Formats: sequence, C-alpha cells, structure tokens
Amino acid sequence: TDSRHFLGISDHVFRFSPVRAKPEDLARFHGTNERISVDNLAELIRFYHRLLTMGAQAS
Repeated sequence: TDSRHFLGISDHVFRFSPVRAKPEDLARFHGTNERISVDNLAELIRFYHRLLTMGAQAS
C-alpha cells in the first residue's frame, strides 16, 4: 500500500513484501501496533539482498 507513493518516480515498483504472516498478524498491518518478528525481518533482509544481488549480476 505504501508503494503508491513511489509510482511517480519509478516504473519499477514492487507491490509485495515477502512476509510470512499468521492470521492474527494481518490486523496489525498498517495499524497502531504494526510489527513483524525478528525472524521474519531476517528473512526479508535475506530475500531483498538476494534479489538485489541477482539483479546486479544480470546487468
């Protein structure tokens, strides 16, 4: 949902986040108490690191 703020500055906006969410987590997305687990954050970092590394190698 935050990606809409970047549409005017890039043609390449990813409209997803590879988060493993449980049903009870969904209510917190974009809420007052928004958070993810430390394990989930580490997984996100690994995912985006790999995505950027693979993209750089493809160029």
